[in-house]
Amino acid sequence: MEATGLISSIYQAVIYIDAGRKGFAARRKAEEGRIFYEKGIAEAIRALEITAYMLYIIGMTAKEIAKIFEEHGWVLDRIKGSHHTYVKEGCRPIPIPFHGGNSDLGILGKRILKEAGITG
Repeated sequence: MEATGLISSIYQAVIYIDAGRKGFAARRKAEEGRIFYEKGIAEAIRALEITAYMLYIIGMTAKEIAKIFEEHGWVLDRIKGSHHTYVKEGCRPIPIPFHGGNSDLGILGKRILKEAGITG
């Protein structure tokens, strides 16, 4: 999920929670308010889970990403300098840069996993 989709999801959760709060306050709309409130809470939790997952991926090192590649059937084909190139039948080769020891790859790690079809 891209950042704009995540922000939209959080905004939708706020709308549901607010509608639920108003429904609780109005007589004869308590059930409707409860439904909106619960839907908003569920949407907010989902958005937080996605955010946590995105932050986890962004903080991954090249070694961790290589391990995930191997778990998904990718094979180390060659090493040229600091780039390890992984291959898989039916997919184009994908290089993983191993720069600076244990430093994380940042947003590049997310792009590499997305390109390999491991994450959306």
